Amino acid sequence: MISFLKEFKMTDLTKGGELKALFVFALPIFLGNLFEQLYNITDTVIVGNLLGAEALAAVGSSTQILALTISVSTGMSIGASVIISQLYGAKRNQNMKEVVDTNIIFISLFSFFLMVLGLLYSPVLLEHLNVPASLLSDADAYLQTILLDVIFIKFFTYGVVGAALATVLAQVFSFIVCLRYMYRYYPKLAPNLLHLKWKVSVLKTSLAIGLPAMLQQIFISLGFLVIQFLVNGFGANAIAAYTAASKVDAFAEMPAINLGQALMNFTAQNKGAGEQKRIAKGGRSALIITLGISIAISGLIYSFAPHFIAIFNRQKAIVQIGEGYLRIVSIFYFVFGAMQVLNGLLLGYGKSLLPLIASVTTFCLLQVPLAVCLSHTKLGFNGIWLAAPFGWFAGFLMRLIYFTNISKHIERKE
Repeated sequence: MISFLKEFKMTDLTKGGELKALFVFALPIFLGNLFEQLYNITDTVIVGNLLGAEALAAVGSSTQILALTISVSTGMSIGASVIISQLYGAKRNQNMKEVVDTNIIFISLFSFFLMVLGLLYSPVLLEHLNVPASLLSDADAYLQTILLDVIFIKFFTYGVVGAALATVLAQVFSFIVCLRYMYRYYPKLAPNLLHLKWKVSVLKTSLAIGLPAMLQQIFISLGFLVIQFLVNGFGANAIAAYTAASKVDAFAEMPAINLGQALMNFTAQNKGAGEQKRIAKGGRSALIITLGISIAISGLIYSFAPHFIAIFNRQKAIVQIGEGYLRIVSIFYFVFGAMQVLNGLLLGYGKSLLPLIASVTTFCLLQVPLAVCLSHTKLGFNGIWLAAPFGWFAGFLMRLIYFTNISKHIERKE
C-alpha cells in the first residue's frame, strides 16, 4: 500500500499543462475517497442485507448527527489545505509543518469536546430528530459506538453495534496508514505527536479560512438534520430508502467534489506563485472535465436507479422510494458539478466567506424550507428530493456572480 502511494508525491501545480496538473493531483484524492465511499457503501449493504430494513433505517437515522460532528474537522482541514498550498506555491516550505501541528491540536481538542457531548446527548438528539420509537435503541447504539462488518455482525452477532465498531477500527487503521506514509516520505512535514507545537498566529490564519468553511459544513449538516427529520416522519421504509439512495448519490457526486478540491489546491498554489492566467486556464479545464463526467454519471444513475437501491435492500417499497430519489436528483448533477468548480476557485483564492453565505442562503434558507413545504403536499417524500436541485441552481448562480466580480477586480489590478 505504501509503495503504491509513493508514486503520488507532493505535486507542484504551478508548472506543466493545467489539465495534466489537475488530473495528477485529483487522482490520489479520487482514489482515497473512492475507497472510503466503497467502504461506506459496503457497510450499509451488509447492514441492509444481514440485519434487514429496520437496522438499515436505524443506522441511516443517525448519519446526519455524525456528519455534524465531522463537519468541524472537515472545515478546518479545508483551511489548512489552502494555507499549505499557498505556502508551497510561494516556496515557503519551512512554515508548512507549523500549520499541520497547530491544526492537529485544535481539531483533536474540539473533536474530544464534541465526542463528550455526543455520548451525553445522543438519545435526546435522536428523539428530537423524529426517529421512530422502534429504531431508537439501535440508532443510539450505532451513534455511541461508531470485510470487519461481516465478522462483527454475522459471526459475533453484534448487530448494529458491530457495524459501528467496524467503522471505528477502519478509521483508526486509515489514520495509522496516513501517519506512516507521512513519516516515510515527508518527515519534515510529518507531525511529531509527542512534541506538537501550537502557534497562535498560525491558528488565527487557519481560522480565517477554516472557520467559514467549518461553519458552512455545520450549517449544511444542520440543514440535513432537518431533511432527516422530514424523512423520519414517513417511517422505516422511507428512512431505509433515503439511507441507501444517499449513499449512491454521494458516490455519484464524488468526482465533482474531488475535482473541486484539486482545483482549490491548484488555485491556491498558483495564487501563491502569482500565476493568475494559469488559474483561469485551470478553471476552464476543470469545468469541462466536471461537466463531462457529471453528464455521464447522470445517465448511468438514472438508467439503473432501481438496481443500485436493490443492492442495499430488495424490499419493493424501499426500492421504489430510493429509485424516485435518484431519478430526480441525477438529472441535475451537471449543476452540482459546476457549483463545485466555482467553490474550488473561491476557496483556493482564500475567499471562504462567500461559499458560507451561499450555502446558508441556498441550502438553509431555500432548499430546506422548500423541502418542508413540498413534503406536506401530495408529493410527500418526493417533495424532499425535488428541493435539492433548486438549492444547487441558486448556489451556482451566487458563486458565479461573486467569482465574476473577483475576476474583474483581479484583472483591474493587473
